Amino acid sequence: MKKTLIFFMLLPFMAFLGSCSSNTIEPTDNLNYCTTSGSSKLIVCNSSSYGKKKVTIPETVEINGKVREIDGIANDAFKDNPYIESIVIPKHITRVGIRSFFNCSALKEVVFEGEGLTYLSSSMFENTQQLKTMKLPSRLETINSSCFKNCGLETLDFPSTLKEIKMRTFENAKLKSVTLDGVMLEEHAFTNCESLEEATIKNLDTIPYHAFYQPIALKKLTISNVKEIGSYAFYGANSLESLSFDQNLEVINDSAFYGVNNLTSLIFKEGIKRIGVHTFENAKIETLTIPKGAVEIQGYAFNNSTLKEVFITEETIYNSKSFPDYTKITLH
Repeated sequence: MKKTLIFFMLLPFMAFLGSCSSNTIEPTDNLNYCTTSGSSKLIVCNSSSYGKKKVTIPETVEINGKVREIDGIANDAFKDNPYIESIVIPKHITRVGIRSFFNCSALKEVVFEGEGLTYLSSSMFENTQQLKTMKLPSRLETINSSCFKNCGLETLDFPSTLKEIKMRTFENAKLKSVTLDGVMLEEHAFTNCESLEEATIKNLDTIPYHAFYQPIALKKLTISNVKEIGSYAFYGANSLESLSFDQNLEVINDSAFYGVNNLTSLIFKEGIKRIGVHTFENAKIETLTIPKGAVEIQGYAFNNSTLKEVFITEETIYNSKSFPDYTKITLH
């Protein structure tokens, strides 16, 4: 199909793809294209058909008799489009700009074909409330900040290639379960995921500050081969009833599990070194055993809990405010 060159313009194009440096083309498939500095290939700039419900990015486009390859999607390309319901992103797309599908209020389906993309850009699917599930690219390594913020996603499987999830990536998303194996997290990665019922996190040095802040529906949490849990990481997890940590956990920082109002069972293994201020405030546990070793339990760690008896060793480091006033302290 022959495509026609419509006009020329310079378009600022920040972040991943550099700057659109030459022709903007409006072919008959209702997609506009332009080039970026340093590349002869085209990227999709935007859609000129505002009522189109399904969009498939083509592999090539013909311009003045010359076939040009397409390998990217620009910043804001489909931003605020209220009509698009389905997008197919083919294997030849290897670069995607920020906010490319931001606030696409009707978007329900995203299909990644092949293994082209290794990252998802910042705010790429932010505010897409109708998007309930998708299959991520099989070679995906990084999900950038706010990519799925305020998104309707309920289910999502992460590929084994995933290395990092950036700040606020899934804030306010509707995910019901999360399994992360060796994936580095940034602060607030899953903040306010109020539908999250189950989370498994393993093979990670640190679960960072506010990582899962306010997971009010979280009922099952499995943490293994993790050294440190950051402050406020699971603050407000008031549906949790039991927690058991393995021998790899060394530090639980301040208020990490503040407000676990239904927690009745808590088990530590040898290896724990410090439990921070207000860490298990309001817990409903009645007995607790602190394992051998120089474990420091900071003030108010179990404030307002229902602890009746704590079993400690001579090595345990604590003060008069570490446990409620009425708690019986017993050596074991």
